[in-house]
Amino acid sequence: MSAQVTAAAKSAERLTMFIILRKDLVEKEGWPIGAMMTQACHAATAALWTFRDQPQTIQYLQDIPNMTKVTLEVKSLTDLNYTAKALEDLHIPVYQWREQPEDLVTCLATSPILRSAAGKALKRVRLWK
Repeated sequence: MSAQVTAAAKSAERLTMFIILRKDLVEKEGWPIGAMMTQACHAATAALWTFRDQPQTIQYLQDIPNMTKVTLEVKSLTDLNYTAKALEDLHIPVYQWREQPEDLVTCLATSPILRSAAGKALKRVRLWK
């Protein structure tokens, strides 16, 4: 196996946090990109704290220079809820961030997982643009 293939395989199976944001908040509600970045930070921080005792979270936090996060988008709250359920059906812990005081779900973050664990749950989402 070549060094490039080996490196790609290792990278593909690196523990990864997936952060999934609602694009409709930008496109229909006029939220600034900076506010959405903050929502992603809130969700990631909350997920790490909530799942801090899980072995994969501990491993993820022990390798800070190599932390990997993927930021994805969905079109609406309905799509976010669908994706959350699909992840939970695969036993992947998720944290849905609720912006206060509005009590508005803006995004979610997974616990650190292997990319392959997400399976088909992330087929309906795409990279944040």
